[in-house]
Amino acid sequence: MTIICAYTDGLNTWIGSDQLIHRGSLKMYLPTGKWLVRSGWAIAFAGATMYRLAAERSQDLLDHADHPMEVVQSLAAVWRVHGISSKRDEQDGVELFETVGVIARKGKIWDVDGSLAYVEVPANRLVGGGSGWAFAEGCAWGLQQRVVPTPGGEYLVKRAVECACVLDSANCEGLWQARL
Repeated sequence: MTIICAYTDGLNTWIGSDQLIHRGSLKMYLPTGKWLVRSGWAIAFAGATMYRLAAERSQDLLDHADHPMEVVQSLAAVWRVHGISSKRDEQDGVELFETVGVIARKGKIWDVDGSLAYVEVPANRLVGGGSGWAFAEGCAWGLQQRVVPTPGGEYLVKRAVECACVLDSANCEGLWQARL
């Protein structure tokens, strides 16, 4: 399972993920979680680790981007160069990668689908990605409804990742988080 999540209050952004990846029966931990943070941008994509690794190999993937469109276009190009395959939707021909993700900057987050289409997430809402997204978003929503005063971003991201990890403890471990 992968859990990535982000929350913004409109001024600051907090990101987090689990740290566990699987290579066959081998478990490995990513000390910096499943996020690539560079030049004020943060990106994380669920599914195979190859997405993150290919992005890391591109030195300027995020260095010159001013808009999320530039980020997703660069990601698609990098993934193609590294042989990460996509497929075409049979109905409309849209290129689909087998992943979903989140793009973040200070004060803004975008939810990204498999076609690399993105939508800005409103402030004060946590967005999750990966197979644990529903656990994370449900946890954050519940905390926002029941805890007074409403918890801040650091707390929400931490608890959302922890909740998702508890619900899939065989495949999800560790907590990494940061503030942009």
